[in-house]
Amino acid sequence: MDFEAEVRRVAEAVWDMQPGECQPMHYPDDPVVREIDGIARLRDLTHLMMVTVSTRLDKVKDDVKKLAAAERIERLRAPAVSEWLITQKQLDAEHIEYARKANVLALT
Repeated sequence: MDFEAEVRRVAEAVWDMQPGECQPMHYPDDPVVREIDGIARLRDLTHLMMVTVSTRLDKVKDDVKKLAAAERIERLRAPAVSEWLITQKQLDAEHIEYARKANVLALT
């Protein structure tokens, strides 16, 4: 939880948002996504973030799946959506390639 909070604080600084403006998002009606770790709604772009300390490939696949589901929902409200997978530890090439193929930016 501390790492997630730190990622949201950094996102607010990078995207010039007010403190506390980047928050987790809950999707109670969607069985796939349920919740994402951070959403940053800007004027022309909405950023969706999943944050993890895990380096397991199955966790990356699950987070990418959640981001895709959240993107489908958010595209109804936002002109453009970007998806981010933020990890505490460096991922290997297989993880990064999996995210890239799904148009998810993986960042350590």
